[in-house]
Amino acid sequence: MKGDKNGMNVLDEIRNRAKSLKKTIALPEYDDERVLQAAEIATRDQVAYIQLVGDPIIIKEKAKSFGIHDIVLDVGIGFGKNLEHNLTLIKKLNYFSLFGYELLIGASRKSMINMITPSEIENRLPGTLAIHLESLRYGASIIRCHDVKEHFQAIKVFEAIENIN
Repeated sequence: MKGDKNGMNVLDEIRNRAKSLKKTIALPEYDDERVLQAAEIATRDQVAYIQLVGDPIIIKEKAKSFGIHDIVLDVGIGFGKNLEHNLTLIKKLNYFSLFGYELLIGASRKSMINMITPSEIENRLPGTLAIHLESLRYGASIIRCHDVKEHFQAIKVFEAIENIN
């Protein structure tokens, strides 16, 4: 492949750009070997966060066949679901723990908050904290958030309350 004037080839440029913009990619074709290989490469090269969507048992078996053992289950708050679907997923998170994965929740500033209490994106921290704390109560072990300092404090207080005799 031809290099540019700086000696970088096009693939290196694309890879570096992807790393700097690191996005989450949801892949519903979890049973396609090519998709799993691409997911493994994207994860290894740290160019994207990969979410495999589908039957957790099949995903786990296929992932193991590629040497992927650290799997985190993200139920995918948002991603084309309506408000009732999202609320049900949060309330039923403990069901997903039966698959034996750590559970991730990421509801920072989601539109579902606006559906419950109309608010601009930058004013959704209280709703985000409520969703994330309830998610911890229902089994989430990893929180993906924008407001780290505020979440740290809220989670510490939540844990203190949960752990009191």
